[in-house]
Amino acid sequence: MDKNGIPGQTDSEDCFVELYSLYSLCIGGTLYPLKERQTDMEIKQWLHKKKIDHAAICRHWRRLLLDARVYMSADVRSDHHLVIWAFTIKLMKTI
Repeated sequence: MDKNGIPGQTDSEDCFVELYSLYSLCIGGTLYPLKERQTDMEIKQWLHKKKIDHAAICRHWRRLLLDARVYMSADVRSDHHLVIWAFTIKLMKTI
């Protein structure tokens, strides 16, 4: 990941990096360091989970990404947390 990412890389993360390079994707997400509560390992039914707030984005759209946030209290009835991205859109003026 980047300098603000969680250290340590597993085999599945290695496969992700290969997939990103194969399809010319980049890792988009927040530029700020994660808070301590987001980097702690969470024990839920004896399973360890990492907190992430990044995903794959095409290199062409990378500049439009403003922010990525994780909402841990959102009820999505899943074992994943809700991740919301904010984009900016520039419209062309036609005459």
